[in-house]
Amino acid sequence: MGWNGVKNGELLKLMITDGFHVLITFDKNLQFQQNFAKYTLPIIVLNAFDNTYLALKELIPKLYCC
Repeated sequence: MGWNGVKNGELLKLMITDGFHVLITFDKNLQFQQNFAKYTLPIIVLNAFDNTYLALKELIPKLYCC
């Protein structure tokens, strides 16, 4: 999308404008950096030891659980 370097608040606005449905991130500090109440985009924060493919692969089934 060419959004490298875009800061979190602007990223959320771009995602909403472009029709994204959810943000999935590893950034546990995002909740302290942004006021989520002003965005309509759901945000899922993954909790893993690292952000490698193997760690991500283990979390994917949990995203579909509900």
